[in-house]
Amino acid sequence: MHTPSVLHSRAWSAGVVLLVLALAGCGLRRDTVVGPSSSGPAINGVVLRSGVAIGDEWVKLYDNATGVLLDSALTNSAGQYSIPAGSAGLRLVKVSSSLPGDFGYVRYLFTGTGDSMEMPPLDLAAQGFDLATPADSAMVAQPNPIAPIHFTWTPYQGTYKWSGARVADSLGVQVWSSAQGRETAADWNGVGNSDPPYTGQLAPPGRYQWRVKIHLPNGVQAATRQRLISIGEI
Repeated sequence: MHTPSVLHSRAWSAGVVLLVLALAGCGLRRDTVVGPSSSGPAINGVVLRSGVAIGDEWVKLYDNATGVLLDSALTNSAGQYSIPAGSAGLRLVKVSSSLPGDFGYVRYLFTGTGDSMEMPPLDLAAQGFDLATPADSAMVAQPNPIAPIHFTWTPYQGTYKWSGARVADSLGVQVWSSAQGRETAADWNGVGNSDPPYTGQLAPPGRYQWRVKIHLPNGVQAATRQRLISIGEI
């Protein structure tokens, strides 16, 4: 015969187990393939690689104003995904890749209405678009107007609107961006022109990261993966 204290202990343990199991299913990441939704308003789209649908790719939905991850889903075998539409607001769908020959990410910014919406296709294939110089983890001298850092990248072999280089600090705060154009090179004199506290200021020595962003047709944006550079004395 069990005493009341033993019964209470077992009941408490069972409750903890149930709570853990319940919390395990509350994450934003879906562990099943999610195809086009028929149960309610949804954000629907397809992920491709060189025009071919690809499955098992995570597509994430963000609140663009706050950067908060709202939901995510895996593409099915037809490359399709469906994410509950949720409330209205400025939203971002994004798919990332670390595979050679792919963009680092492809994304689409839109204004959600709470109703079902169709996203333009997100094609991960970079079509030759990649960083060239400086090399990853390169150490470079402190740039100035006479001796800037010279960034180069290989051209995108497809239709696009413009591309441009971006430099961010080690925390991801954007320091500088080049002019938008169709060039495959840009020079940075070391002065920030993006976010405070760098605007109009010479970036101090330290570790930075750079990438090139590109605007594709239908409002789709993409970018290379980031490379690290060390500027000046570390």
